[in-house]
Amino acid sequence: MNARLAGAAVRRVAHPLVAVALLLAASAALLDGEASALVEAGGLLDDRLRAAAWSASAWSAFVVLAAPWIVLRAACARTRAEAEWAGVSGTSLARAEASRAAGVLAAALALAGGWSAFAALGPAVSGPLLGRAGQTQGPGSPIFAHDAPLAWSARAPDVSGLWARVGVSLSITPGSGGEVRLSAARGGQVLTGAAHVLPRGAVEVEIPPGPDPVRFELALPEPGARAFVTTGAVELWDAAPAWAARVRLAARAALALASWSLLAFGLAAWLRPATALALLAAVWLWLWARDGAPAWIPGASLFEDLASVANGRAPAALAWADAIGAAASVVLALLLARRPAEART
Repeated sequence: MNARLAGAAVRRVAHPLVAVALLLAASAALLDGEASALVEAGGLLDDRLRAAAWSASAWSAFVVLAAPWIVLRAACARTRAEAEWAGVSGTSLARAEASRAAGVLAAALALAGGWSAFAALGPAVSGPLLGRAGQTQGPGSPIFAHDAPLAWSARAPDVSGLWARVGVSLSITPGSGGEVRLSAARGGQVLTGAAHVLPRGAVEVEIPPGPDPVRFELALPEPGARAFVTTGAVELWDAAPAWAARVRLAARAALALASWSLLAFGLAAWLRPATALALLAAVWLWLWARDGAPAWIPGASLFEDLASVANGRAPAALAWADAIGAAASVVLALLLARRPAEART
């Protein structure tokens, strides 16, 4: 690796414009209406809600206000003159691009790490919380009613303290209630959870431990009520330590930022930096907007992770799929970056 090229890439990513963007993001997080109201409420609201609002506000501000500038500066991490110098100095194209990519990666991770330290200064929660543990099969039909409950079977891990969550949208007749009940039966034990959904929300139930499949049932106790399931799969949640929400969200945001920055760096060998940023933004907004985006794509679930943290829960821990997605981003970025310097604009 060429240390000079890597250092130049770090300096280009850590541009003064990025510093300004980070200051704006910090101001937005501190002044966010919801987070400020919760922080100022002091003992009127519990620590879990205040910590959740702060973490969600801080990372939302970072993703919206700072991350685009970091990715843009990653796309500006090379110059034509520098590429020509590398050729004259005997540095191969592959080595030069790998050195710049290493600098981009180091800068992106350092900036995400610095923001993690800033977010850690906010309110913290003590005690366990629920963390995303995956998903299992949802019902075959989304429609159910008071006189037609919805039942289905699905596999779930044999652990204690596992919860199932199903999103529901409710349509009720005048005078009826908005209660939805979800039951889970396994091993001869039946547990039931209930929630008032008006008109859209979710209902949860603890899943009994056991090796057998779980028998779920959604029911509406009020006559005349009708509803449909808004989530294609049943979300699974289990106990997680208090630090899980903050650490897991920071890890996922850092991984997404590093992948975006590397891909912008690679695309900039073919496109102008602003065009590379716009292309990446369009792809990821499309992924965020659709259901069922592949888990291995870095950042595809970031908005969902932010929503989980805002609700006082933890995102899923990083898994092999995340590592595969990050590795694929590195390989693709390096392949894109191998375009000869004389062919670039």
